Amino acid sequence: MVDQIAKKVFELSKAEQTEIFFYDGVEALTRFGQNQITQNVESQSQKMSIRMLDKQKTASMEISNFSDKTIKNAVDKLYQILQHQVQDERLQPLPEDLNFKANDTIPESFKKLDENIRAEYVKKALYILNKQSVSGAGICSQSKYNVTHMTSKNYSHTFYDWKFAFSLSAKNEYGITREEFQGTTLDNFNIDKLANKCIDSLNFSKEKDRIEANKYDIIFTPEAFAELIQYLFYFSFSAKEFYEKTSFMAFKKGQQVFSPLLTILNNPHATDSSALYYDFEGSPTKVVKLVDKGYCNNLISNRYFSKLLNIENTGNGLSPTTFDCFPINPEIEGGSRSLEQIIQSSDNALLINRLHYLNIIDPITLTVTGMTRDGVYKIEKGKITTSTNNLRFTESILTALSNIEELSSDRQQCEWFIGFMKVPAVKIKQFNFSSATDF
Repeated sequence: MVDQIAKKVFELSKAEQTEIFFYDGVEALTRFGQNQITQNVESQSQKMSIRMLDKQKTASMEISNFSDKTIKNAVDKLYQILQHQVQDERLQPLPEDLNFKANDTIPESFKKLDENIRAEYVKKALYILNKQSVSGAGICSQSKYNVTHMTSKNYSHTFYDWKFAFSLSAKNEYGITREEFQGTTLDNFNIDKLANKCIDSLNFSKEKDRIEANKYDIIFTPEAFAELIQYLFYFSFSAKEFYEKTSFMAFKKGQQVFSPLLTILNNPHATDSSALYYDFEGSPTKVVKLVDKGYCNNLISNRYFSKLLNIENTGNGLSPTTFDCFPINPEIEGGSRSLEQIIQSSDNALLINRLHYLNIIDPITLTVTGMTRDGVYKIEKGKITTSTNNLRFTESILTALSNIEELSSDRQQCEWFIGFMKVPAVKIKQFNFSSATDF
């Protein structure tokens, strides 16, 4: 089907070069509230983006109807739009002469997932909550997409994207909390653990020990660390930001910026996630060590900026209009001890369950502000003793990552712009909290 549609588009196009991205996917979810399933839906969707290049101009359009008439109207209209675009010398020729289809590495546990299994997960979670007089609500969802990139220059690349998520909110007279699992496999999904974490959080909320804003030694769960670290990935390692001097890498490349405990990979070939062997420009993707024991030596690049800066093209070209580059399946290497062991060896520290409402203040120093959420806990002599009020933080990620004391051996997949992040828990000394809340 995709081949026939692409052939039709390319035959009708008057542009020098034309490409399509065809998305064919299924999304399904089971929603529940007040301790019962309230919605169970599944939908299949197909859409196609068409992009034309002609005389250093480009224009694109998206359609979801693939009748001959719709395709012809879209191609004709897009070519008219193309004539009114401004020339851009950065535009690169479309990829050519490749026929590559990624292997289907979707785990069997995911392939077997359906509405009955999702309902069993919900049933088990609600049973655990009900026994403790806790009300539960949330969503259990799954999605799978086949993505095909084709050009009028005999190029075809197909890859797969899939994910599973379970979000559980729990409420009783003491408060409300939330836990979530995200990933590409169900092998590490434990619904009992998820529900019991909600109960533990609510039990700790019975009596909160108020604290004020200050600098604290903190432990971020993988989910909280992922919320923070995504700003490093968004703003730091792109060759575009380096060239425009809007990233700390423009001033500190090659230096030890972070703790020697920190190593970060750009890993598009991750075997436990949606692997991407060619980027959206048709360039082969490469595994890149973005941070090596605290040293920041490497950038990620695309065709345009690799030529401009005379550096290797790492195959991170994901946006032909902004020319920006982002890590694909970024991974943070873990340490030698589990999160539980790190907690047991800590004293006078805070365990932060989640962060939210983050905003960037300065992209060069990576100063961000945000709030804690769904649990802040005191750790005293290796034990979680009580919960506290939420806190607002204002901190430089550069400073925080230079103050790493330990990373956990256990890592969690967390959703990211392209693929998933693989993130451990982290212990950071003297993390700056700028104000306290009353809740």
